[in-house]
Amino acid sequence: MKAIQAVVDRVAYTHSNNWRILVTDAGTIKGVVAWDIKEKDRIEARGEWGLNPRDGKREFDAKSIIPSIPTDPRALLHYAATKTIGLGEAKEQLIWDRFGDRWQEHPDLEGIPGIRETTRFAWVTTLQEIDNFAEQAQAMAYLLACGCSVNMASAAWEEWHTDTMGRVLANPYDMAQLPHYGFLAVDKHRMGFGIQEDDPRRMREAIVYALKQEGDKGHTSCALRDVVQAVKILVPYTDENFDAGMRWLIEQGRIVHVVDGDAAFLILKDLWEYEKNIHERYT
Repeated sequence: MKAIQAVVDRVAYTHSNNWRILVTDAGTIKGVVAWDIKEKDRIEARGEWGLNPRDGKREFDAKSIIPSIPTDPRALLHYAATKTIGLGEAKEQLIWDRFGDRWQEHPDLEGIPGIRETTRFAWVTTLQEIDNFAEQAQAMAYLLACGCSVNMASAAWEEWHTDTMGRVLANPYDMAQLPHYGFLAVDKHRMGFGIQEDDPRRMREAIVYALKQEGDKGHTSCALRDVVQAVKILVPYTDENFDAGMRWLIEQGRIVHVVDGDAAFLILKDLWEYEKNIHERYT
């Protein structure tokens, strides 16, 4: 698989599933881009070169496309200047001559002649975008390296933005809460995240997943013994690990433990609150 760097000239086509055709300085690139990509954005695409079956033209079939930010200060300045309306090559050179590789410490461009207020405003916006793109690139590169799909990595960024790395590093299973994903989607990448078989976080999310499966079937509560059986299929099981995981989830307010005579049940906290509100409304 090849990796190429490119700057977007224009977005030629966007499908509803975020599959796009990008016209870039490196050639035509096709693939999923799950963020609002714009003209002059810099990207890294990984995939293979091929020929379009219709016209025979060379194009890049990308398996992943993520933001790419230059690490060299001079190259980064050039990238920022090309994205900012009103900053040409001459002004770019003046910025470098005055501030050198510490130019990012001077977002007000003090001492640079001939800079309009609209350009100063656009420059500050560009710097903010670059900072965000740098964090996004780092987060997405990490998630892709762990085995996540582009869509899954993009969903995490869409949900948490600059908090993505912190959330995932603290607990990769937080990604099970993302729309359209769940325990199984995260668990199949657990080795990439360095999660061991008996990691307590794995047991906790397996319990939640089992309860969500019952909820999808229309069952508010689930007998404790049935949860145990479901969890045994998902992860290595011991009574001690299960009990520890269940207690932690109860303490964190994610599930509720109910005893009715000799029977014990577990309920997701949001379903418990919903049922309680319905009961209070009509009784």
